[in-house]
Amino acid sequence: MWNNCKRWLRSIANQIRPKAVLQRGPWKNQFPLCKKNVQKGAQALQCEYISVWHHTLCEYISDEEYNSLTRRGQQLHWYCKTCNAKAVDVLIMVQSMKEQQDKMKAEILQLADKVEELVKVVEPTFRKNIKREEMYKAKERDMKKNQSSNHRSQRDAQTKMKQLTQVFFLKTSLELNT
Repeated sequence: MWNNCKRWLRSIANQIRPKAVLQRGPWKNQFPLCKKNVQKGAQALQCEYISVWHHTLCEYISDEEYNSLTRRGQQLHWYCKTCNAKAVDVLIMVQSMKEQQDKMKAEILQLADKVEELVKVVEPTFRKNIKREEMYKAKERDMKKNQSSNHRSQRDAQTKMKQLTQVFFLKTSLELNT
């Protein structure tokens, strides 16, 4: 009974095993559909995507198509039916990415033009603001100089006032004593 279970499990495993797993093992140079080795001189094409050889009969390729394909030699890019669908998906995705990239390039160029226009508008105003700021700073320096000179003048005036007050008190005290 155990042997029957093993056989049953193996048969199920072989049915559900993905083709990619079959292509990796000892079947590397075999055909995915018929699982037979490549014979020298057989009409076969190698899938560029998975590097597996396929009989032309397994891929339903006529003798005329095979002869036409083999005449092209190294310039030939051939995909088996399974990989062809994947290759088309990849090509569609690459094309979509290229279109998105082109669109983004165009948007970047438009943004660069807008930035240049803004710089042309803003730059004169910016320069005027810088000149104003420099003027304000110069006025502020002048005011500080004036304040410090005013402060000195004020101190000098206070000192003179004290001296005059002292002289006045001395004179008055001398007059009162006489």
